Amino acid sequence: NYWTALSIPKLFQKAEESFAKALELGPNQEFLYRTVYEFYHFRLKDDVRAKTLLEDGLVRFPESTELKSLLGTLNINI
Repeated sequence: NYWTALSIPKLFQKAEESFAKALELGPNQEFLYRTVYEFYHFRLKDDVRAKTLLEDGLVRFPESTELKSLLGTLNINI
């Protein structure tokens, strides 16, 4: 409905703030990088930010096959 559609951007903004805080507090939690990637990729449709996030995750977890695989699915050149 109309009112729900208006609140979606605010919900996404709040979610993004919460994810940023989670990464700040728990940067050694690999699953957070996957979770935030899914938010950027599937919800915000922002593959540039998703790619940057995965690259940051791979700095912290260079052997992560999951993060490498997700990065490989993105079809962007930046």
